[in-house]
Amino acid sequence: PERVAVREAVERVVELYAPAAADKWVRVANNVDPAAVAFVDPPILQAVVRNLVANAIKYSHPGGAVEIDGAAGEA
Repeated sequence: PERVAVREAVERVVELYAPAAADKWVRVANNVDPAAVAFVDPPILQAVVRNLVANAIKYSHPGGAVEIDGAAGEA
């Protein structure tokens, strides 16, 4: 595990799924606090976020929105 900037990890996934979201007219917003950091295995975090974003887009109504929120907390 290592310290990972969560917003940046989410942003990479949002960019990856931007074409799928655009095809369905779904707006995806990354509202994760820039100060949010997690102590995780980076590939596992990416896999989890990819799965969540992909399913959120898949099950959203056309023209809908997906918002990803996260706040920085105290360690």
